[in-house]
Amino acid sequence: MKIAICDNERNFIENIANYIEDYSKYALISLQVDVFTSSQELLLCNDKFDIVILEAELDGIDGIKLGKLLKYKNPHIILMYITENLSYLDDALELNALRFFKKPINPERFYKGLESAIKSVDNSNINFFLKKDNDDNIRMRVNICDIVFVEIANRKSKIVTKTDVYYSLDNIDYWRNHLAGRCFVSPHKSFVINMNYITAYTRDFVILEEDYIVPISRNNKTKFKNIFKNYFKNIS
Repeated sequence: MKIAICDNERNFIENIANYIEDYSKYALISLQVDVFTSSQELLLCNDKFDIVILEAELDGIDGIKLGKLLKYKNPHIILMYITENLSYLDDALELNALRFFKKPINPERFYKGLESAIKSVDNSNINFFLKKDNDDNIRMRVNICDIVFVEIANRKSKIVTKTDVYYSLDNIDYWRNHLAGRCFVSPHKSFVINMNYITAYTRDFVILEEDYIVPISRNNKTKFKNIFKNYFKNIS
């Protein structure tokens, strides 16, 4: 699991990195930490991070704007903020930041926040073993992030990814419960979709990956519209 820390103060970064190292040893998990002293340096990095810990008051691009840009590049990234200025709290919450810590850091509270972040990453990377193209002899591992949508078809679940189609005997409620991340929503009783793959949206349907048209039921129109607006305003 990869973690990035971005703060203008090198000494503070080292303290956080030490906390993470201590937690890694205690929990017996591998955590790779990369440190950055400027927002531009982090933005130019091509590595994909699972968790990013940001100072809200960074020089140049501030931590809130940086968080939006990082979410645009990777919607599944987990954000945590650290600052002396509590006025950034509302902005951080609008970005669905998992934790907001006030300097100086309380180590116990930080460890609890880090544990929650790691669990959130684990939940966003659930793998399912599914039958490919209705073939009982082939079962493939599918990562939750690769699922474009799930549809109930002929009493089976049809799971569509960017590259393949899979099937399972689980009902739609199973998928609603297991695809419970913020990017998954059910616009119709027969579908669960991943909003990261939406390419067009109208009042009556959404288009996914430019190929799949999913209806929005009459009862879900207002609710889905609000969810859609709330989700995408943070990456615009």
